[in-house]
Amino acid sequence: ILAEVVASAMRLVTARAQDRSTPLGELVSVFTAVADAIAWSCLPTGTFQRLFREDGALAELCRNFLLASRILNAFGLGAASRPALPPTHGHHMWSVWDSTMEGFLLRLSQQSALPPSPTSQGALAGRPPCPFFEEQMSA
Repeated sequence: ILAEVVASAMRLVTARAQDRSTPLGELVSVFTAVADAIAWSCLPTGTFQRLFREDGALAELCRNFLLASRILNAFGLGAASRPALPPTHGHHMWSVWDSTMEGFLLRLSQQSALPPSPTSQGALAGRPPCPFFEEQMSA
């Protein structure tokens, strides 16, 4: 049942991933921050700079590789890359991502359970913003 609620709620998320004022943009920003923090703490400085700072498209690909590696590991599978990257699936920063996703899905499911408002422009219009960056700055 939870999977059905999540799937139906996620269909309501429509926005530009580059716009941090939207729910999808918030998620992308948090994911970028978490994945970059994991890579920065696990990779040699030169490798991190080359993969995550020199080219935006390559950085996005590498962030998604870190997430894919984590997901695959949950199913007993692994991912390979060249250059070989150290395992990051157990990094403690993934708990930040998990908490952010849980909060997002909770807010999304609560909002999607409400009748649509004629003035709302999306599933999460009028919702409080994700507290991730404010919490990190006060930590």
